[in-house]
Amino acid sequence: MTDFELTRLKKEDCGELIEFLNNVFGAHNGAEIHFEKLLPHIFCEKEETMSYHIAAKKDGKIYGCAGTYPLSYYVGGTELNAGIIENVAVDSSCRNRGIMQSIMNKMNDDNKAKDYDICFLHGDRKRYSHFGFDRCGVEYNFHITTSMLGKKDGENQYEFKKITKEDTDLVCKAHKLYASESTYIVKRREELYYSLSANNLTPYAVISQNGEFVGCFCTDESKSVFSKLAVKNKDALADILREHLKNNSLRVIYISIPEYSEYFDVLFNNCDRYQIYQPGCFKVNNFKKVIECYMRQKNEYEYLPDGAVTINSDVFGKWKIEKKSDEITVQKFEGEAQITLYGMEVYSFLFGTASPKCEGIEKAQIPLIKTWFPLPLYLPSFS
Repeated sequence: MTDFELTRLKKEDCGELIEFLNNVFGAHNGAEIHFEKLLPHIFCEKEETMSYHIAAKKDGKIYGCAGTYPLSYYVGGTELNAGIIENVAVDSSCRNRGIMQSIMNKMNDDNKAKDYDICFLHGDRKRYSHFGFDRCGVEYNFHITTSMLGKKDGENQYEFKKITKEDTDLVCKAHKLYASESTYIVKRREELYYSLSANNLTPYAVISQNGEFVGCFCTDESKSVFSKLAVKNKDALADILREHLKNNSLRVIYISIPEYSEYFDVLFNNCDRYQIYQPGCFKVNNFKKVIECYMRQKNEYEYLPDGAVTINSDVFGKWKIEKKSDEITVQKFEGEAQITLYGMEVYSFLFGTASPKCEGIEKAQIPLIKTWFPLPLYLPSFS
């Protein structure tokens, strides 16, 4: 790595960065990729968006890079500052020279200095565990089929209208609806369309027979994968899905949501089957804030009994987690902890997809631990 310089990119680097990423990921996937079309609001000649990227340069040329894209997520009554790490790439001629390691170490240091509460990335668990990430969290993928929803007599109740960036009225209505949900991404209105349409998704507005805007969602090219779903009345969701299936001659659609989504019960009751999986790799920088907000969120849909747990982790230190009535606090403490966790096992204990193992823990504490954990760690996929 001694021949390379780590630097934040500037707006004049935009064209070279796009060409670099298109070539690296195109070769990896065996197909043409155009980042300027996938994420046009990020890959443009702006100082702000280019500064999200750290690159390894030699003689002024990019040989490796990664980007951290900021995301503000309101969950559990708290706004989390998250960093979404994507587009980690190294030129094939420079592999195994420590470039990715240097970039990721620099990125971790910078992200902590920028007060990101939590960071998230997709990728190989073993590779990124070296940088403090572990695959965890909980996401449900529902398979909604025509046979489960059944048929309904009469004409369609809804029109599905494609949202375009020129249709400012629909964009404004969608922005207001997303911001009214119990959990949501904090987005400026002028950013919303680009977020909805990123990664080749198509946003749709749901319009009732009387012309009222009642919801929105995005689909992929097949129209079978739903994301960014929001409706004013969740009781109408089954009818909306039924009509979408019918209008597009589909047998099944797939919708992934966290367990605390307000649409969970409707999707659970109308699905043919579902899968529970870990959405990606997380790195918690602000232990107190992350634990408190996701415990508050879980307490909203699944009552958590009062009590206290003390944890000693060589990753996060010693903490006391306590719930009294509806007050949840996480504080540092001194003394002997009830639970000692080593390395990355703290992530599977607190944020796994299954109840944590309780070997060596006092029997009286086990019911409390099994009820509290795992916490529903999740970050949405908005770009």
